[in-house]
Amino acid sequence: MPTLQARLDRLRVDEIHSHTTTGISPLTVLAAADVGVDTIHCALPPLANGGSHPPGPRLVKNLHARGYRTHVDVEAMADASAYLMRQARIKGLPIGTPNEYDEEYYRHTIPGGVQSTTRRQLAEIGKADLFDAVIEEVVQVREDLGWPIVMTPFAQYIVTQATLNVIGGERVPAALRRGSSTCSAATSVRCPGRSTQDLMDRAMATSPRHARRRTRTSRSRTCAGGSATPSATRSCCSVR
Repeated sequence: MPTLQARLDRLRVDEIHSHTTTGISPLTVLAAADVGVDTIHCALPPLANGGSHPPGPRLVKNLHARGYRTHVDVEAMADASAYLMRQARIKGLPIGTPNEYDEEYYRHTIPGGVQSTTRRQLAEIGKADLFDAVIEEVVQVREDLGWPIVMTPFAQYIVTQATLNVIGGERVPAALRRGSSTCSAATSVRCPGRSTQDLMDRAMATSPRHARRRTRTSRSRTCAGGSATPSATRSCCSVR
């Protein structure tokens, strides 16, 4: 961080946004404070922990324990947290709890927010039990696509592809008809690994853009061959 900061002329790296997905975010943000980051994103219980951010009240205490001063209203944080906790109990909503360290996360790297959304959406269609299988399939999807970075919008593409693979019961064919946008997105950036060429060819062949191009080509050939009716010819030419 100090090296990066020293090379910046106009901007400063002064904020950190870290989810508690793997359980180490509370330590990560303290390490960031030690190297000069002075704005740390956090959340209030019951919305903290889990796939969210470190809990604000505990973060303030940890920063004070390290000798840092904070510019927050601790009483206001406590009041707001108490209100949210009360609403969670009344409405039967889940309360965020700390996650244990999870080494498996670094195989799929699906962000916490995308994980929680995927879990909720699977539950809504009565397939909550498939969550672990979807996350495991994500690893294979990333490998097939050349290990693209897992952040918006790629995270959503990849999880959608993995979900279709798992629900459809086959790795590629069922999903390709719907998920070719994943491959289209992956080919627009340089990925660290090599994609599965057969998958890419099949996906691009079923993409809407490719289908439109094939339609235009077919119509143009009809016009050029002179076998179309006058109305069809006019239609073809207007498309070109």
